[in-house]
Amino acid sequence: MAELHLEGAFRQKLIKFIPYTELENLTRIEGGYSGSIHTAYWQKLRKTVAVK
Repeated sequence: MAELHLEGAFRQKLIKFIPYTELENLTRIEGGYSGSIHTAYWQKLRKTVAVK
């Protein structure tokens, strides 16, 4: 079920796949049952982004 929601979000461009090679300074901010959340600097857009 969750996979279908993610696929739909990717198709609607609500979520963007960013190759790890384009990220710098990956920092873990929270973790739990469903994985961890990180922040990272995205070189291409020169912005800090959330990473799951």
